[in-house]
Amino acid sequence: MAKVEVGQKVFVAQSRLSLRRARPNSIVECEVVGTRDRSAIVSLPGERDQEVATSLLLLNAQQILVLSIGDLSTERTLIEPLTKSTLQFLRLLLTDDFVTQYRLRSVNEFSQVWAKEHALYNWILVIGHGSKQSLSFAVDGSVPPERFRQVMEAHPPKHPVSILSLACETGCADFAKHVAESAQIARFIAPFHSVHGAVASHFAQTFFTNHFLEGYTAWKSFRRSRSGTPDGTRFRYWDADGLHTP
Repeated sequence: MAKVEVGQKVFVAQSRLSLRRARPNSIVECEVVGTRDRSAIVSLPGERDQEVATSLLLLNAQQILVLSIGDLSTERTLIEPLTKSTLQFLRLLLTDDFVTQYRLRSVNEFSQVWAKEHALYNWILVIGHGSKQSLSFAVDGSVPPERFRQVMEAHPPKHPVSILSLACETGCADFAKHVAESAQIARFIAPFHSVHGAVASHFAQTFFTNHFLEGYTAWKSFRRSRSGTPDGTRFRYWDADGLHTP
């Protein structure tokens, strides 16, 4: 449950508010003008004040950094189509200034991007190839979770970031547990199996629809998305406390 104070800026899914005028972004910024038990009274310019459960409040702007990690061999047939499908969908949910995408082929490029963008984003969407022990970069080959963590911890974000990885098998403990244990990571969601590109796109779109459009917590959004994943592919949810199972 989010802890809020009067005067604090928060973000709420539009679907959880009664608005006279729809906004282009699925989440809107409000100001907390009062609290009551497990609810907050929020104010939005041009709208009446409304009561919202604190569990539905997002404390930070939900900006997404999309990292497309190239491998040279499948960029045209998998990485690019998967990037386009998820990126365009996110732009239906959030305005363009909330979504940024980079194409990477090396850990050095990842490091440069993260050094530049680490203070802005709450979510990282990873598109690429992986295994139980690594992420694949065209230049560096198989990169272990320790190296991935090292890049992120070199430039700590303002708030721990959440990661949704669409790379095959990166939800296995050998990779996911090491990443999720970092103090810079709020949660790490990734497939336990190999995953078809269409299924990966479907999961990402379903998850972010639940989280941003419906206003559910990340955990509930994960549970709802996991139960509806086609072909039996399983995604896993990790954080500092370990693996969480529905």
